[in-house]
Amino acid sequence: MKDINSATDNKDWLEIPTGPTGVRPSNPVAGQMRFDTTRSALEYYNPSVTGWRGVTNSAADVAYVTATGGTITTDGDYKVHTFLSSANFIVSDVGNAAGSNTIEILLVAGGGSGGGSDVTSNSGSERGGGGGAGGYRTFTAFAVSASTYAMVIGAGASSNSDGSNSTGFGYSSTGGGAGAYHGLGVYPATFTGRNGGSGGGGMWAGANAEGVKGTGNLGSYTPAEGFDGGLATGGYYGGGGGGSSAAGTDSVTGTGGGGAGTANTINGSSVTYAAGGDVGTAAAGTANRGNGGASNTPNTNGYINGGSGIIIVRYKFQN
Repeated sequence: MKDINSATDNKDWLEIPTGPTGVRPSNPVAGQMRFDTTRSALEYYNPSVTGWRGVTNSAADVAYVTATGGTITTDGDYKVHTFLSSANFIVSDVGNAAGSNTIEILLVAGGGSGGGSDVTSNSGSERGGGGGAGGYRTFTAFAVSASTYAMVIGAGASSNSDGSNSTGFGYSSTGGGAGAYHGLGVYPATFTGRNGGSGGGGMWAGANAEGVKGTGNLGSYTPAEGFDGGLATGGYYGGGGGGSSAAGTDSVTGTGGGGAGTANTINGSSVTYAAGGDVGTAAAGTANRGNGGASNTPNTNGYINGGSGIIIVRYKFQN
């Protein structure tokens, strides 16, 4: 930056850096100024509020959503708030149409538990149903107000239970349904997968009976938050848990798989959420992905936990 005084016309003027939006300084400091040739606008850097902001003589300046809460990261011109546990999203500035005044939301509930079996008389092959994935929902262009929004993260299921709902901004996604179980004592036989965001896998009930798969999209949302679990169509096997993109697969030989999850790039990277639990691997659902727990290894007592849910919020904070 130079301050040049012309000896001939006695006029002072200030020379500042110029360049397109794509070559802004990689490590700007507060108060730094430049002329953006892409937007034909003078701008300054305010890290605590908006990042790069236009300087105008108009009252209708460019304004952006300003908020706190969760773990905050940036992805280009966007801020991302990730909630791994329940907390508040607090909006202090709602922005305007010239900048941004809406947010994007990813809302995933906790996954259901995978089933097991303590019955040892069926050739060592009996498996429970996979747990259903937590409900998966996305929203775009949600207009916020200057307010505090409670983000509630659904827990993954433990024992014989469904996952818990995740809620935020007046929306909800439904916890995944538990997979079917065949046991004794504290785990009584239940050959039925439970309903949920995605349904739990059913289980072979003997005497050529398929059992019952759990139904997905319990919240009756459009688009659907999840799919049905799979069935056991022969032998002593369980069906896979439903996922957010596909139903759990039916199982004849113990190879039933969980329904596919859904890839999302809201945080700047592709991450797959809300996959259904597989059959017989005893793999717990991944935390903060909303995955269903896989069913337990053959003829093994005990449920397998589902994964907890997550909420992610994204909005533009600079041009």
